[in-house]
Amino acid sequence: MSSRLRVNYVAHGFTLIELLVVIAIIAALATLLFPLFGTARRKGHSSVCASNLHQLGLGVQGYAQDWDDHIPYAPDSMDKMTTGDSTSHKDPALQLVASIPYDIRFPLASYGATAQIWRCPLDKFPNPTPPLKPTFFENCSSSYWYDGRHAIKVWSLEDYKLPAQNVIMTDYSPCHLGDDPDGKALNLLFADFHVKSSTWHERFTILEAQGD
Repeated sequence: MSSRLRVNYVAHGFTLIELLVVIAIIAALATLLFPLFGTARRKGHSSVCASNLHQLGLGVQGYAQDWDDHIPYAPDSMDKMTTGDSTSHKDPALQLVASIPYDIRFPLASYGATAQIWRCPLDKFPNPTPPLKPTFFENCSSSYWYDGRHAIKVWSLEDYKLPAQNVIMTDYSPCHLGDDPDGKALNLLFADFHVKSSTWHERFTILEAQGD
């Protein structure tokens, strides 16, 4: 006569202490990982910004090819917004900007520069007070500064004596993560159409050296 062995499996639930331990481990991991996710997200946004400037550079390059190596004769978007269309300005440079009925976005629109390309995902206007809005894009439909000398005279790419060191466009403000102590950086588009991440101090030094 055969005997049958019967095995009983008893299911055990988690105890309160075990649940608390699991929750504590998850909380500790979240504390470690969430800053990394935030950093990765900001770096991704910075890459989108660099891609935007690259596309704008291609637009400037295409324009120059069609216009005998000349780049767009147009004011910067923020300069145009603040100057307006009034010709009552005493400064001749401001009068010239006011007399031009468009900004840099208009000539580049035919060269792939859609409205969204002008927006940096990290764009931030420093300490806005009404009626100014939180981002440059919301204020003047552009996150990017354009070399203001191009509204003063017709400019050729050959006028940039050091194209790999001379800047055509940059972010308006340093709103990216960077390697400098305060962690603030921005992207620069150079006259040879490469894009580089830079500190605000380096931007200022470059523009001062090239006469801006």
